[in-house]
Amino acid sequence: MRRTEGTRLRERHTPDALAWAFHGHDTFGMGVANALFAIHHDATAVDTACAGLGGCPFAPGATGNTATEDLLYALQGGGVTTGTDLSRLLTAADLIAALPGGQTASHLRQVPRERVS
Repeated sequence: MRRTEGTRLRERHTPDALAWAFHGHDTFGMGVANALFAIHHDATAVDTACAGLGGCPFAPGATGNTATEDLLYALQGGGVTTGTDLSRLLTAADLIAALPGGQTASHLRQVPRERVS
């Protein structure tokens, strides 16, 4: 991805201490891509939800939040050290999915665990 001059938030706005957060949903499976784009453009916080839990109760059929484990997997694949144990996070996501009525949106949970490393 080529950065053009002035596309980064901190370059366009002052003060230098500007912090911004990104909250996105996994609409059309683009949650991780959008979160990575936000990080690339200086997001200082990114909202995610374990197992992709959530959505919008006011929009029937709305897609859930970006799954924390999906973003973590992408970050780790890109060489970013997060300090989060992916296997423990996946265990938590499985517990959430097992709750009565649990509707989750995690893509990584669908991958056989031996392939997730």
